Amino acid sequence: MGEYDKFEVVITAIIVNSEGKYLITRRSKQKRRFPGMWTVPGGHLDANDFSLFPKETEHYWYNILEKALKREIQEEVGVEIDNVLYVTSLGTIHADGAPSLVISVMADYVSGNVKLQEEETDLFAWVSLEDAKDFKLIDGIYDELAMTEQRRKGEKVEWQRFETASQTGCYSSPKVEVRESATAGKGVFANENISKDELIFDFSGGLGDMISTQEAHELYKSGNDYMIQVDDNLFFAATADADVETCDYLNHSCDPNAGIKGRLKIVAMRDMLPNEEITFDYAMSESSDMAMECKCGKLNCRKKITGDDWKLPELQKKYNGYFSEYLQGKLAS
Repeated sequence: MGEYDKFEVVITAIIVNSEGKYLITRRSKQKRRFPGMWTVPGGHLDANDFSLFPKETEHYWYNILEKALKREIQEEVGVEIDNVLYVTSLGTIHADGAPSLVISVMADYVSGNVKLQEEETDLFAWVSLEDAKDFKLIDGIYDELAMTEQRRKGEKVEWQRFETASQTGCYSSPKVEVRESATAGKGVFANENISKDELIFDFSGGLGDMISTQEAHELYKSGNDYMIQVDDNLFFAATADADVETCDYLNHSCDPNAGIKGRLKIVAMRDMLPNEEITFDYAMSESSDMAMECKCGKLNCRKKITGDDWKLPELQKKYNGYFSEYLQGKLAS
């Protein structure tokens, strides 16, 4: 008998809320397997997950996967789930030679605020299938999310590879270029006419990573301000010098000519002429405890930029339709 003749059993849950978004979590950077990668909640299953409870019949315990998973999810992320349904299963042999059987299920979110066990996971997000493409997921997780999406539509599907957006770089319009800025080091400038609502940048698929507010603060203190907030406690950031792209030189202005559409798209708020610097207002995306001095030089400069500026009635009117999806949700609530 070899050292790994027995395999571990793992069960994971693709949890979907009433908005059709899925809960994903980032594994702690201290984890032995897949540190810092994004996945779905779950855990190991062993005999104690059923043997300590009463049998349903004289000899057997029934629904042990469902019951054990509900307990595990409550412990790991603090939420209650129901309607557990099978999605797929996989086998793997890890680098240390240990084999695992992973059973993947889908489940409905019922109640509770997400509360993480920090030794297991340190960050979470509720994402659509499209949003999930912007995260560094463990191999196979996106495919399972896509399968779940189809199952929820009543379609029959077996495991397959689904197309994802690889991190090939932020889309940048060919009508822009990086130049020296009079107010902020380098900036992005139009080199041709740009029409109102024309797409200028799309950070989706850009180089970088999703990080927490605390990690964003630490980056900023180190001199890196190449980031944009996409949710509570979640920023998309160029975390290394090699991640910095043309789109990252987009500067703030209190009188911007560009705004945000959707989650990570930057569009023109008005027609632009060649040689105009392209700017947006941090108030269109920021809702953290951030505060910084503004040196944009505009007549309406607020002098100090904070994460609460999106709450200002005059800015809500001025930027109507150009706030990020994240802030649009806050404004609508």
